[in-house]
Amino acid sequence: MSVICPFCDSNNVEKVIVNNICTIPYCGETVIQHKTYRCNNCQEQGDFDYTLDKALTKAIDKANTGSAPKLIADLNKDGIPMAYFERALRLPVRTTARWKKKKISRESLALLRLIRFCPQLLEVADGNFSFEARDKYSFSIGGTHQTITIEQKITITGQTAPQLGFGGYPAPAISLPMFTKPHFGANI
Repeated sequence: MSVICPFCDSNNVEKVIVNNICTIPYCGETVIQHKTYRCNNCQEQGDFDYTLDKALTKAIDKANTGSAPKLIADLNKDGIPMAYFERALRLPVRTTARWKKKKISRESLALLRLIRFCPQLLEVADGNFSFEARDKYSFSIGGTHQTITIEQKITITGQTAPQLGFGGYPAPAISLPMFTKPHFGANI
């Protein structure tokens, strides 16, 4: 079956190999090679046989699943054991072992990237997503560059501090932001 140019209906078409550079989150760039066609009569170039989308999707999926072992290694290097990861997210035992072998779904890869981006989410998950666990951190998104700030909070209670009150009423508790790295897996 010969490929026909959809612009001028010519069969004077040649196959051209093209390299696309795709960025895989937390893993850098990868080159994805695919074929395209160029018409020698009208000089148009494109996906004349309609296989490009399928080929690109397959190549990108392969590169994405290949990034899972690096993401897991980065989390381990940051002090997050995979046993804690699985327990906090209520995943079946040895799930991350399968992920290391590049057997990972798109949804699981998205979860892994979110945890790599914001490891404090594991502590919130380990706290059963309770208000207390969630309120331990202050998650805020804002600014012109959409910066995300994650602050660990501590609460000091006990003595009232009238100078910190509002309108003459004492303040019974003070919440202070702490920029510390949380300790993961303390209950293991």
